[in-house]
Amino acid sequence: MPAFAADLIIEETPIAVLPVVGSSTGFYVGAHLGPTIIGVDYDPDVDPPELYQFSKPSLTAGIAFGWDTMLGSNLVGGIELRYDLFNAAFSPYEDALGADLYRFQDTLSLTGKLGYLVAPGTQVYGVLGFGSAGFSAFAGLDDETGRASGLVVGVGAETRLTDLLSATVDVRYFSAFDEYLVSNDTSFLPRYLAVTAGLKFRFDDGLGHMVEDPTQIDFDFTGPNVSVSALAVAASMERDILVPGADTGPFWSEGVGVGIGLGYDFDIGNGWVIGATANLDYTPLVFDDAAGNSPDVDAPTKFATVDTVISAGARLGFKTNPSTLVYGKLAIAGINTHANEEFFALDGGGSALLPAVQLGLGVETAIADQVTLGVEGNYTAATSPLVVNNSQPEQVDLWPTLLTGKVTLKYHF
Repeated sequence: MPAFAADLIIEETPIAVLPVVGSSTGFYVGAHLGPTIIGVDYDPDVDPPELYQFSKPSLTAGIAFGWDTMLGSNLVGGIELRYDLFNAAFSPYEDALGADLYRFQDTLSLTGKLGYLVAPGTQVYGVLGFGSAGFSAFAGLDDETGRASGLVVGVGAETRLTDLLSATVDVRYFSAFDEYLVSNDTSFLPRYLAVTAGLKFRFDDGLGHMVEDPTQIDFDFTGPNVSVSALAVAASMERDILVPGADTGPFWSEGVGVGIGLGYDFDIGNGWVIGATANLDYTPLVFDDAAGNSPDVDAPTKFATVDTVISAGARLGFKTNPSTLVYGKLAIAGINTHANEEFFALDGGGSALLPAVQLGLGVETAIADQVTLGVEGNYTAATSPLVVNNSQPEQVDLWPTLLTGKVTLKYHF
């Protein structure tokens, strides 16, 4: 019996459609803004030698151009050209009549990047490369401009907001290789720590990176959590003393440390998360005044230390994807500050947990069912000083400010 086409039953074989994951592939342009603490080693070319470490809390803003490529299913490699504007003036002497000792202007850096795609559209990365810092320095009668080359190292996190737009939190450190000698034989060596938030526009949406059954954790942030953090800290200590010609600073210190934290978060719906946080960060920081407390070459130079910061506050975040949270935080804090009694006269030592305010921002993303990895930056400034005696009672006020970059591992119960 003849068969007709209309009588034929054709069974369609399903075509496997692989889900698409936004990877980190292609060129991008970005802009960023955030707090920074800049330090400079100043050698005034005197005998006996003295090396001052001054600081300047400030803001930085900049732009970046880069290219990323997937090195494997989750590994990301890239290169970035970045410009940062600072324009921060150093006037460390009381009654300096408006003259700036040093002005840190900008940096231009070229870095390589290695990252890991911890979730579709979210990566945690490290950067390493070289930078050139521009400055002007007082060189006798006139200012002298120059540039100092140095090392750039940092960590960050990036998460997609849309197919082409992403948000970043970046912690970056720069330190010049060598001192820059100006014409009057004084020398300067700059460094800084900066924490920036930014936006990147990617010219490639990364849809060419196809994987089968991508792992995307639908993470519920609701509940208690505990955390441990690795810290990088830059600090500034202003020594407010009303003596003409005195070096009031602020003075620079830097260090690494560890932190622990407790928290409780609530998923309030529509992607929003609110929570309470409490943290204890330990980083030993020492502040020195190279002039000492007397003309004696063996006079003590250490005048203050900071070791711990405790904080308690709240955070508000938004889930950019099922496993990633971008958030800001506000906290009250205490900075444990010590004045060296060997430096100040009239038994001018002492310790106090100085009240402070802390602002922070970060990106946190799930790496397991109950574990998250995050990058966070915190700016902590004292709201009241440590008042100490010197040649007069209650003559000196110590005002610490800290900028902290954190990489945090958190367990959610």
